[in-house]
Amino acid sequence: MRWKLYSGTLIPLPWNCRPLPLWIRITVSWLPMALPALFSALRLSHHQTTTVDRHDVLDGIKNIYIGDRGYCSYNNMAHVVEQGQYFLFRTKDIHSKGLVGNFNFPDAESFDIDVSVILVRSHSKKVLADIHTEGYIRFVDQAAAFDYIEYGSYDTYELSFRILRFPISTSTYECIVTNLPRDEFPVERIKTLYNTRWSIESSFRKLKYTIGLSNFHAYKPEYVKQEIWARLLAYNITETMINYTLLEKHRTKHEYKVNFTMAAHICRAFLRLTTEKDQYDVMSLLKKELIPIRNERQYPRLQTAHFRRPRYFIYRAA
Repeated sequence: MRWKLYSGTLIPLPWNCRPLPLWIRITVSWLPMALPALFSALRLSHHQTTTVDRHDVLDGIKNIYIGDRGYCSYNNMAHVVEQGQYFLFRTKDIHSKGLVGNFNFPDAESFDIDVSVILVRSHSKKVLADIHTEGYIRFVDQAAAFDYIEYGSYDTYELSFRILRFPISTSTYECIVTNLPRDEFPVERIKTLYNTRWSIESSFRKLKYTIGLSNFHAYKPEYVKQEIWARLLAYNITETMINYTLLEKHRTKHEYKVNFTMAAHICRAFLRLTTEKDQYDVMSLLKKELIPIRNERQYPRLQTAHFRRPRYFIYRAA
């Protein structure tokens, strides 16, 4: 096939180009699904809701939106609820000034409780007089985004959800907010469900540091997007080659997998080759670059990671 369906547009491949391997053609079809989520993460917080609204709601299927602390907001929660779907967000601990810091909690360190909050966007006494509850009332100021109440309006919006707090070490606790039903999703299942997003974090770590997405060579948005496309393509090629590498199993202490860092260098060198006589067997090289799988290893969270900014490699003469 010389035509590929690419983000709703048919793009012809040039007839005079070198025949593309099958894995490159498959990779191209993945990118339209990966980029919208990546670009949504680069936008401002009040634009994050486009990620939720972009997904279609299918009959008989429920979506669960899992997000880290940066996505835990009343606006995102309301967008998910309005679609009739479910969310599972990690939030700051109850002792901090986060989203769940003003609720009434039990004396126990671990708990699973139901809470309700009424959102208002006006300090008028008329609004407070119409609210007949002793629960938590939250004022959403003008700087914060909430798409279902205009700032200064007398309308209110009520949200109900669960707050779960459970230990992850001897001195550390994790706090989760979700609207999943308790009978089908107890605490242990919530832990397993939230842990499934860790593979996404590992993929972004490889994409940023191994592939080099944390560094850019341009300032203009269109050129920055071009670099993102190129690195996504390099990442997908590397992961595809690793997935198709057949490894022999031996009676060893650990199972082994292909080293992604070395695989990225091998695939990058393969793509840079310009002549056929310089070609080499990529699969045989990948089989030599193995590392043991140690899932039990844990490392402390880097506290300064969210303060880092992309570095720009721009060298201009004065």
